[in-house]
Amino acid sequence: MKKTLTLVTLLLFALTACSAPATESVTELLPDESQPAATQEPGAIEQTAATEESAPSEEIVETAPTTQETSPAADEVAAAAEPTCNPADIPAATSGGVMIRFLNLSGVELTGVWHDTAQSPAQLVDYFQLADREFVDQETFVGHEWLLMDGADDMLLDVIASAEATQCVVIYPHFEYEGEDGPEEWAELSGHYETCGIGQQQSPIDLVNATPTDLENITFEYGQSAVNIINNGHTIQVNVGSGSHIVVDGETYNLAQFHFHAPGEHTVAGQGYPLEMHLVHRAASQALAVVGVFIAEGAENAAFAPVWEHLPAEETGITATGATVDVAALLPPDQLFYRYNGSLTTPPCSEGVLWSVMSTPIEMSPEQIAAFTALIEGNNRPVQPIAAGALRLDESP
Repeated sequence: MKKTLTLVTLLLFALTACSAPATESVTELLPDESQPAATQEPGAIEQTAATEESAPSEEIVETAPTTQETSPAADEVAAAAEPTCNPADIPAATSGGVMIRFLNLSGVELTGVWHDTAQSPAQLVDYFQLADREFVDQETFVGHEWLLMDGADDMLLDVIASAEATQCVVIYPHFEYEGEDGPEEWAELSGHYETCGIGQQQSPIDLVNATPTDLENITFEYGQSAVNIINNGHTIQVNVGSGSHIVVDGETYNLAQFHFHAPGEHTVAGQGYPLEMHLVHRAASQALAVVGVFIAEGAENAAFAPVWEHLPAEETGITATGATVDVAALLPPDQLFYRYNGSLTTPPCSEGVLWSVMSTPIEMSPEQIAAFTALIEGNNRPVQPIAAGALRLDESP
């Protein structure tokens, strides 16, 4: 399978609860946690009995109705019937695992790929095909990783099964940073991306004309983290285990991952940096807070060595490197920051993200910067407008 991907984000954040057409479903039992059971062929909407016992897994697929030629009124009905998924409609896992419903709204057929990390080396195993506007229920185990790949072997989503008994994952269209799928066209790729075009608090921005303010300091409670790293085609990202968090205005946000953009996405009075790191946090309320750190060319930065020694050259699943990184050491010593309310910088460009961009950059050597840009470059969204007075600059340590 080709490893040359495209994305984010985030994700972050792509586990989405929604509401879905009712359907019957069946599960194949899994006696152990070695592997998910093979799935049924997508397309069926009636109940099917599972008879073979294998690793935990169950799947079913439903296809949304389509028509050859429609009137405008029929188009409106079809849009209203867009398939969604409701955790209440997802069947329970039957053998100690969890159930994930994968709903394909990407516009293309996808392959569901299980990342079997129990093998050495780890294996990518094709598990199911999923047509556009179909869904499939897959029984798996907490911590199992699933990649959703299109026909060009672009990874549209990387999913780690959480501890929730039933989960819903929606796969949206592929996007790029240039050409017909580039930032100027994101809003046209899918109705789910319309915020990229009509949003009023979009990121990144040019950090200029900030209002000096005595903002409450960010409390950073960062520790050591395993370097579990992925090249998803849009960026290189390190997923962070539990234990690291920030406190902003009394609310705690847990650090989920950090990733990089080259060149940096935010600018300062029109001037950019060769790299920018985004540390992505989520609160119990599901609110997002991102800390941005500019990276300038300068001295070698030893704190990043555990990550840079394992930069994945190809798009693939998450690699558990065995290394650890001191996340606190990645921050600048001077922690004054710009503050504004913005969005994700990748589709679906969701707003309501609390941004804190450190005003003092850190440094990396030219060789370190080149090692990243040799793999990922040009993954920066252009700066977006910001309302007058919406940007503040903390000037009090």
